[in-house]
Amino acid sequence: MLILALLALGVVFFTTLFVVSSSSTYFQNAQYNYNAEQALFLAEAGVDKAMASLNATWGSYSGESETFLGEGSYSVTITNKDATTKIITATGYIPSKTNLKVSRTISVQALGVG
Repeated sequence: MLILALLALGVVFFTTLFVVSSSSTYFQNAQYNYNAEQALFLAEAGVDKAMASLNATWGSYSGESETFLGEGSYSVTITNKDATTKIITATGYIPSKTNLKVSRTISVQALGVG
């Protein structure tokens, strides 16, 4: 009887351990996905800022190294594809470029700029 009780206790212990371990992994994955989504939103904000700045400066905007916004930051680079097309590359960083956990990059072509 004692052996059966110890066996049942062992099963309960390992089941509890498995559930706790799984929930910890689930939480870590959820946090990473949240940060990745925030980094993507920051990269999109960088593209929006670049488009607005290119329009406001008649194409002379050249990007920025790191701009902090909300929970992270973004950087923007502008390269010329040809005389009227620029390639905007924006990267969002969580929490920052120097203390990186997650980053996401977006590249778009802006036609008729300049």
